[in-house]
Order: sequence, then structure tokens, then C-alpha cells
Amino acid sequence: LQHCTGGALLSVLAVFIMPLQDLYIQMVGAMVVLILVGSTVFSLSGRWVDTLVFAPPVYISFSWMLAHQPHPYATGVSMMVLALLVLHLLYAINHHKSIGEGFEVARRSALMARELQFKNIEFQEVASARSRLLATVSHDLRQPAHAIGLLSERALADSTEPAVKDTLRDLNELSQALSASLTTLMDLTRLDAGLVQPRMAPVSLAQLLMQVDAEFGDSARAKGLSWQVARVPLWVQSDPVLLHGVLGNLVSNAIKYTRRGGVEIRVSHQGDTVKIEVCD
Repeated sequence: LQHCTGGALLSVLAVFIMPLQDLYIQMVGAMVVLILVGSTVFSLSGRWVDTLVFAPPVYISFSWMLAHQPHPYATGVSMMVLALLVLHLLYAINHHKSIGEGFEVARRSALMARELQFKNIEFQEVASARSRLLATVSHDLRQPAHAIGLLSERALADSTEPAVKDTLRDLNELSQALSASLTTLMDLTRLDAGLVQPRMAPVSLAQLLMQVDAEFGDSARAKGLSWQVARVPLWVQSDPVLLHGVLGNLVSNAIKYTRRGGVEIRVSHQGDTVKIEVCD
């Protein structure tokens, strides 16, 4: 309604008021009005009704007014105004098409972004399910591997044949390596699946190191290695299960890959920081 009213007022200006002015004012007024109307081509091109009720009546009114002036170039100027109307409409059509294409691209981008989000959710669910499956399988496989190690140790203790003992010793080492690998795989898959959440609590290092000593001391001495564990009355803030797992992995690898010498667990502290070292 606003643009319809504006177009009607400018048409009234062209038909009834401008012919009463002298030729110079008519030309300047027509030029100013047509420049103002032409500047609306991009702002109104998205609304075709507004464009059609505003621009054509103004151009046609001024073309009619200029065509009836007593000037040798009046007809030419009038035709030029009609040509400007055609250009105005062509620009409006092209800009309207560009706006439509922009909205279509935005719509497709939104659909693609939504589809990508759904695919990402599906991928995360598949990855989580895969991690849980690997954690379960590695946990189930670790039990028979551990059982094989225990049986080979028992057979090694009962056997008296050197060749059989060597074979059983190799079998025991392989079962330990397999069990360690499965434990590592289980830990990694549980971490990847987000199933491991640290639970911080005060941990006694003296008690933790006593557990490690009881678990690995005999294995180290049976392999002919020296074995030393620090005794410190220190407490730390950590997850007791995860801290025990990390230290156990380090000690197990140290014993497994050290053929001569020994394994030592050292503890030092500076300020609020405690450092645990596994040296082989």
C-alpha cells in the first residue's frame, strides 16, 4: 500500500503539476524523480507486487508528460524514459532470480548441514558400539590368555626335562605378552568409548607400592633381576584404579624387556608434585 500510494503521487506530479512548470524545471524534476525510482530496483525486486505498482506508473506518467512538451527532442526523451522502464524491469527480474538462487543455496546448505549432523551422530554411535564390542572381546580373550600363563607356570614347576622347560618358559612369556596386549587394547577401547571416568581420591603411595611389590616382585626375581621398590609415607590425589593400572603396565613392560640387571621403582617429590619412576 505504501509503494502504491507513492507511485500514485509521483504519477499525479508528472501528469498534473509538472506540465505547469517551465521546461528546465520539468527536465530537472523528471531526472531527479527517475533517479529516485531507479534506485529502488534492488530493494523492491524481491517483492514483485511492490515493483509493479510503483515503478511502471511513474515511468509511464513521466514519459507521457515529456512526450506532450513543445520541444523537438520531447519524443526522443519520452522513448528514453520507456527504455529506462524496460531496463528497470530487466534488472529487477535478474536480481529477483539471484535472490531466489541465494535462498535455494541457503536451503540446500541447511539440509546438508542437518544431514551431516545426523551422519555424525550415527558415526559416533557406531564408533561407540565398536569400542564397547572391542572392550568386551578383549576382556573375554584376556581370561583364557591368563589361564594359559598360569597352566604353563604350573607345568614349568612340575617339569624336569630341560627342553620341555624351555618350551614352557617361552609359552609363558608369549601368554604374558598376549595378556598384556589384550589389556592395553581393552583399556584403549574403553577410553575411546568414554567408559573410563577418573574418580579422584586420596591414594596412599605406600599401600600402592606394596601391591605392586606383591604382584611383580616374584616375577622379577624369578627372571634373575634385582628388584627394588621405594617405601615412602606419601599420599597423592589421583584415581587409585587408573594410577595402579598405569604403574602396573610400566612395571610389567620393564620386567618383560629387561634380560639382565634389575628394575627399580623410585619416588621423589617437590612441593605439591610427586614423581614416580620405573627404571630398568
